[in-house]
Amino acid sequence: MRKLICLIIIFSFFLIKISFSFESNPDTDDIGTGGREDNTFTDIKSDNLKKGKRTLKKAIKLKKKNKIEKANKHFEKALKYFILAYNNSPKNFEILNLLGFTYKEIGDLIMSEIYYQEALSIEP
Repeated sequence: MRKLICLIIIFSFFLIKISFSFESNPDTDDIGTGGREDNTFTDIKSDNLKKGKRTLKKAIKLKKKNKIEKANKHFEKALKYFILAYNNSPKNFEILNLLGFTYKEIGDLIMSEIYYQEALSIEP
């Protein structure tokens, strides 16, 4: 029980450290684009989320067909996409929820609970 509590505390500090490292820099936020809007950042963020959803959907279908090894590979791939999307948008409820679900499917219940709790703190 003590090990579980220690792991939860360590992961909490890890998540806090990640969230502080991705906060905006006020010195660079005022830089303009010369009249053009730069949407490449949002395109990358939504692209990772879309790819992750597609891959997760494939993984769920494979799991239903009892193709566990292929499903696990797709779950791992979806997890990578969701982590990239999370790095771009750490306060997005949908991404946090999908991270929690994917970690649960992989079998990492501690990380799953951490992301589900973070999602609930944003959108109860």
